[in-house]
Amino acid sequence: MRAQVKTVVDHFHFKSHKGAYCHAHTNPYNHKELKGGANLSVCEQRFKYIAQHKKSFRYMNQARFNFMLAMVVWLDHKARKDGLL
Repeated sequence: MRAQVKTVVDHFHFKSHKGAYCHAHTNPYNHKELKGGANLSVCEQRFKYIAQHKKSFRYMNQARFNFMLAMVVWLDHKARKDGLL
């Protein structure tokens, strides 16, 4: 059995989606399960946080960059889980 995955555009970006497919399938206002405060912009929020570290990452070799990126993401998730952010 294959799971059905829905693709939804967040409310902020949906305004610029003009195609018929987007309005029929990715409209966040048509999905009742998203009513009541679903955070559809969470990926952009997390990217903004990680991007604050880009100057620190700039001159790292690949191994150190991968390690530091993993640590920044892990610390961010831990802080959110513990209610610090």
